[in-house]
Amino acid sequence: MRFANASPLMLRQGSESTRVLALFGMPDFQAVKPGKFSNFKFATSEMGLTQAYISPALARKPQASGPTNTDLAAVSVNALSTTGLGAGAVGAAGAALMIAGTDTTPDPRTTYGSAICYRAVSEQADFRKAYVECIDQVVEDVKTALGPNAVVIENSQLYNISGSVDVPSYGKQPVTLLIGRIYNHASEGYAPVDKGGFKANIFSIQVKRFGDLPASKATAEDIGRALRKVKRQTISYRINGNEDFRKLKDAEPIGVY
Repeated sequence: MRFANASPLMLRQGSESTRVLALFGMPDFQAVKPGKFSNFKFATSEMGLTQAYISPALARKPQASGPTNTDLAAVSVNALSTTGLGAGAVGAAGAALMIAGTDTTPDPRTTYGSAICYRAVSEQADFRKAYVECIDQVVEDVKTALGPNAVVIENSQLYNISGSVDVPSYGKQPVTLLIGRIYNHASEGYAPVDKGGFKANIFSIQVKRFGDLPASKATAEDIGRALRKVKRQTISYRINGNEDFRKLKDAEPIGVY
């Protein structure tokens, strides 16, 4: 993320999925086929490779100016929340979020979703406070997207948000999303040009569908459509395209730019 956002990105008006993946420093499925990218590659990519990954999304190549004098590339921000938890401690919902923090093999574009939040340094210079504020903003976005009766349950590892979205031909359908407070990533850099181009602390915050899939006809596209209507400009989402009743495999994530 640090290399992708080293200067304000100027993106083409193309696929939302391609643009959103570029914000994370991830290639789209045309650049790198599903299964050929991994958490390891995400965490260890260098500047030139990252820019090659995201080049299909770019209207202009980023300037390699380097945003800060500190290196937060692929830093887990677990230290800002609860750490040292195993699957037994976090329970089933918490374990569902552990994939990004513990397994380097799966393709993150198909195994979990995430929000990317740009928090302006001019508004909040404290890194820890910016992280908490970004999580709170993601929770607010998701809660609003899931309707006026959405219920939020909070614990030390995550937020569990249950509500519903409109689905063509089926009406309101239940959706539950987990927002991770652990196993996230952080960087310093800049927001894209069309999001303000400001210097920012940047956080990737896991968003995982959980629990409702067998009973719900809501697809990943339906969830993305609901989020697109309400989300704030400084946050973008990639929704895991595999997470619905259709049991799709290697589906391209739904981008909500």
